[in-house]
Amino acid sequence: TDAIKYGREAKAVYPEEAGSYLVLGMANLERKKFENALQEFAAYDEVLPGNPAITFYKGYSYENMGDRENAAQLYLSFLKSVTDGEEAQHAYQQLVTWGYVTPEPQEAAAEETEEE
Repeated sequence: TDAIKYGREAKAVYPEEAGSYLVLGMANLERKKFENALQEFAAYDEVLPGNPAITFYKGYSYENMGDRENAAQLYLSFLKSVTDGEEAQHAYQQLVTWGYVTPEPQEAAAEETEEE
């Protein structure tokens, strides 16, 4: 795809620029090339560490590679920084499904409050 082509060109010219790794990682996710995506996100993390979105995408890559343990650890780390949005919902739901976290009874508590 064009994104892969331009990402590779950018990485060759500016290897210290994290953006090219992000473009390549996202393009590989879209193509379901999860190992390649993971490599690009790991490279991004080396150049510019600390971006919670990259932590999520690394977890998502592991999830789709069937590595639940690494995915769960990354999702837990991601949720320490981000609690709103689609990615946070996905990470939380997977952690509940896999038994890493117990869902909070927020809906049950809200229903009890309404009945009073």
